[in-house]
Amino acid sequence: RLQDSSSVGLGPHRCQEAMGQVVSQVAAACAGRPFKPEVGQGLSLEEQAVLAGVAAPPPVKAFAGRRRPRWLTVEADDVAWFEEAVKAIYGLEGSSTLPVMSSLDKLQAVVSQFDEATLSQCDPLDDIFLARLLIACDFVVQDAMELLRSYVQWRRRIGRVTPPAAWVEAGVVRVPFEDRLGRPVVWINMSRLQPEILDEETMEAGYRATCDVVLAHNLKKRTETLNRENPLEQYVLVLDLRGASSDNFSLPFMKTAVREAATHFPELLAEAWILGAGSMFDFLWRWVISPLLHQRTLRKHKVVSTDQMKTKVQSMVALELLPPDLGGTAPPWKNPMDADLSLEDRVGTVAAKMWRQTSSQDAEEPIRAPEGPRQEAAEVREPVAKAKANTRGNAGSSCCCGPLLRLRSARKPRK
Repeated sequence: RLQDSSSVGLGPHRCQEAMGQVVSQVAAACAGRPFKPEVGQGLSLEEQAVLAGVAAPPPVKAFAGRRRPRWLTVEADDVAWFEEAVKAIYGLEGSSTLPVMSSLDKLQAVVSQFDEATLSQCDPLDDIFLARLLIACDFVVQDAMELLRSYVQWRRRIGRVTPPAAWVEAGVVRVPFEDRLGRPVVWINMSRLQPEILDEETMEAGYRATCDVVLAHNLKKRTETLNRENPLEQYVLVLDLRGASSDNFSLPFMKTAVREAATHFPELLAEAWILGAGSMFDFLWRWVISPLLHQRTLRKHKVVSTDQMKTKVQSMVALELLPPDLGGTAPPWKNPMDADLSLEDRVGTVAAKMWRQTSSQDAEEPIRAPEGPRQEAAEVREPVAKAKANTRGNAGSSCCCGPLLRLRSARKPRK
């Protein structure tokens, strides 16, 4: 019964502790001596068994019968490290009062109530995902439970979001590489954001599709053990303001990003770096953007001065991945306005790879970059409307390790 944690309502970590106590009690009873709970405290089950003079028990399997591929559970040997990692991300490094593992067990009890059909339509609702929910909810378990149920309902309704054609064309966001810690880097070129062309629904779908790339990429990289350098599988955001003006600022886009990050992609962001900020951005940041953000999110954002920009970026990313204008040795990034660009040129290598891999399993045709030069605003409005229609009705699509829905380009297909 103790090995099957679901049968007694215990999480895997409390189950491990309970099994150790049972071993000690049985050994004490067989030897005719009183049971001393302090004996063997802090030792593994095998070490406790040796001290008690009995055979070692079989290893305890967390959530017997429910472990599935790519789901990660914090094992007993990783508990102390994982707790400290979560505390550090939350901002309470070294604190002993944060109930990390017991809170995770309570959330896993909620996960166990979902059927397999529901779980197959979501990201792995494992300890990694649930730890991000707990941080987002300041470790208020009841709030995390509500956010978990809301997220599952949302995924069942909308599935995976296909990048709209207008979003791909605009070249606002690219995911070109990882940083030195193996975290995917989402690079936002604010000078490409044109609110008169990209309406709110298109920007919402584009933001969701980009976050799904992060989830898919980190899931693809998973091994059987936790990632020590990126324990919660987060990403790094670079907000590139070079060449941007007030015409590129979109309050709806900012509100969309804040809302989606809070409700559908909680604590997916590890840190954000703002490059090329001027006096206009300083005003917007202080009086418009900052009031929208949680204090913990604000602490993640760092403004980098122009003279320190290259140094900072090079400390984050290997030189062979960076373009020349950032001091790297990689080929320069191409202008999204150019004709006949590949998908990699428009959205970055990481995003293009994920969208191609996940769509090729059942798509009639692979995702491709739109053909031809970029049109003016009046000519693009109709394709944008069609692209918006393609982002709806995605319910039933699979998780990030399954196929994405096919992206239909607003332009004529290649012959």
